[in-house]
Amino acid sequence: MKIGQLDMHCGNCNVIDYCAEPFDELCLCTRADLQDIEEDEYIKMAEEIQQGSKRYVSNKKMADRICRNVRKKKEVDERRFKSESNY
Repeated sequence: MKIGQLDMHCGNCNVIDYCAEPFDELCLCTRADLQDIEEDEYIKMAEEIQQGSKRYVSNKKMADRICRNVRKKKEVDERRFKSESNY
């Protein structure tokens, strides 16, 4: 299921381990950058970040990194689409 479809049904998802307490500061399903990301895809990205770090990465910092990466990928895809449509 896409994270944006979870609609704060806290605990009824696969990414609960990467969230904070219900209605706390970090609530993945309310972050616009993550709305189209599948739960399994998020978990994979989070595990890659944690494995690539020598230290523990907090859930908040992990979510911030993933959101930043998602935004960058979206920007690259949009630029690529624009350049392809100009031909």
